[in-house]
Amino acid sequence: ASYMFGDASGSGFGSSLEIDGNLFYSHGQWNQNNSDESSNFRELSNLVLAIQEARVKGLLVNSELFVFTDNCTAESTFYKGTSSSKKLFELMLQLRKIEMHSSTILHVIHISGKRMISQGTDALSRGAASIGVMAGNSMLSYVPLHLNAIQRGGNTLLSWVLSWFSGA
Repeated sequence: ASYMFGDASGSGFGSSLEIDGNLFYSHGQWNQNNSDESSNFRELSNLVLAIQEARVKGLLVNSELFVFTDNCTAESTFYKGTSSSKKLFELMLQLRKIEMHSSTILHVIHISGKRMISQGTDALSRGAASIGVMAGNSMLSYVPLHLNAIQRGGNTLLSWVLSWFSGA
């Protein structure tokens, strides 16, 4: 399994990708054409570009990639498999093609913006490369995939779920 975070700010973009303990990252500024696009387009486009670059480098062959974004439209476009926006739909198709041509399973997962900030990819999209994983922290320390919902949410979540059954 590999892990990637991607974020796009108003004028910039950034992504960080961990494969077999190695960190790959990119960041830059959008050209004028992309700067004029919607924030949803820039967010999903950034993910597609980073994943496509990893595919071209041969980093994703027969792999499973967990992609984290703070953009819920990017996540829902991927999982619904469609969008009323032609441009978002085309980006989603590119992700599906990457899956097919590299035998990669993609998971696009929405996370909070606060998590994106602490992980460091938000800063990458703004040109700063010394926060979170860029400072040497573990990628997985920002996404506790090893914990189940009760372990993450604690007694508050458990009490809430159990309240559903109080009248049963």
